[in-house]
Amino acid sequence: MGKPTEIEFKLGQSFESFNKKYPSLKVSRQPIGATFYKLDWPEITPATIIFKMGEYQVGFPYTISMSTMESDYKSSEGITKFRFKSGITDDKTITHKEARLKFHELLQGLLGKGWKRSLYYGYPRLKGSQAMHYTREIRSAYPLDPNYLPTMKEWMALKNMGTRWELYASNKAFMNIVLQRKSSETNPDVGIYLLSIEIINDQEMGLSHFLPEDKIDWGNQEKWDSAKGAFLKKRMKLEKDLLSKGYEIDESYEDYEIIPALSK
Repeated sequence: MGKPTEIEFKLGQSFESFNKKYPSLKVSRQPIGATFYKLDWPEITPATIIFKMGEYQVGFPYTISMSTMESDYKSSEGITKFRFKSGITDDKTITHKEARLKFHELLQGLLGKGWKRSLYYGYPRLKGSQAMHYTREIRSAYPLDPNYLPTMKEWMALKNMGTRWELYASNKAFMNIVLQRKSSETNPDVGIYLLSIEIINDQEMGLSHFLPEDKIDWGNQEKWDSAKGAFLKKRMKLEKDLLSKGYEIDESYEDYEIIPALSK
């Protein structure tokens, strides 16, 4: 059976139904108690990934690989994390000017569907060019502002190995986008751009706030509220310091809200 040219998925969807719909998936059972589901496509015939979630549904063409993992200890939760790699256009190599505009168009499409910018509770609320400066000079993992169109100079100053943008929808789905670039060695005006995208549910997002040894504390509302309070306290301290250095705080930013599954 040939590979599908379109993959649809939902968070919470059972792995059984997902595998049944797409029998060409490469399934790898590991002794650690996990099963991996993967597919790859040639760059000349990429696929489209469609994330289904009502009004927040989005599609990503030019996809060359996808993967998701089923863990034995929480297989009843279905798909909680889905990863894939996509290009920006159907051309492997594009000009940096085109890439800048195409990627901004992609982000505006997400915002237009109701997705919002996402920041960890411990991160300062910066926007626009100041977010870019903070990422470049202070914290490389800080996600940039999806509302902001970088200048061409700022665009070319992005790290080739990866720059992040993070969004969320209805406190239920969280999207992490990492943009990577490989500039041409023969033509400085063009390059290869690749998007590494991860979509996770609210519980995975809650867990991501903790170090591995602290994840055991995730699960009830009291512990989560305590941890969240500590993160917000850290944010306030960072923002106070940044204000003294001339940064402006984005008071319009809206935090997501997470309820631990055991507290629902």
